[in-house]
Amino acid sequence: MSSKAKKILIISAAVVVAIAAAITSIILCTDIPKRVEDMFDSDFRVMYRLDKYTGSDNAVMIPFGEEAEFKIKGCKSFSYKITANTDMEYTANGEKHSLGYADVGSILISEGHVDNGSIYFDGMLNNSLIGVLHRLHNGAEIVLSGEDPTYPYMLTVISDDKVIQIAFAFEFSDLFVKGVTVEPGNVTF
Repeated sequence: MSSKAKKILIISAAVVVAIAAAITSIILCTDIPKRVEDMFDSDFRVMYRLDKYTGSDNAVMIPFGEEAEFKIKGCKSFSYKITANTDMEYTANGEKHSLGYADVGSILISEGHVDNGSIYFDGMLNNSLIGVLHRLHNGAEIVLSGEDPTYPYMLTVISDDKVIQIAFAFEFSDLFVKGVTVEPGNVTF
């Protein structure tokens, strides 16, 4: 083999190794493996930010300012409900209520939407528990009987006889501090 042929062979091998290294780096540094796995996974699941949720022991913190999309996968049809994740009592303009009966889902989903197998929530709104109850009761003064739970909402997705539950909350933003009074044992909005 001539020296010119050896040089071409070495350069070709180096190019192939560089291309393989670049492809490997792209695959390892991106979410391509999760996306490929998701395409072939037929299990009933809820996807949020490429994380897969099944069963009932799930919790998600939705970042402030982000539209959160929960994709429902592995089923032909589904139903869902959004409820409070606690049955704590609260008052709205002095009238007692139980979170177990509050229709927090109507507020959260009216400001989000359901489309094409996904449930969306608007992370730009004050979706703290007090903020949602304030909107639910048309601007009433809200006082919780205890501490605001870490994950105040529950998304339940049902398909056939399978159920997935995800407790969730929205990150707090300093934009919503105005109008909130904190006293020992009480939070007033």
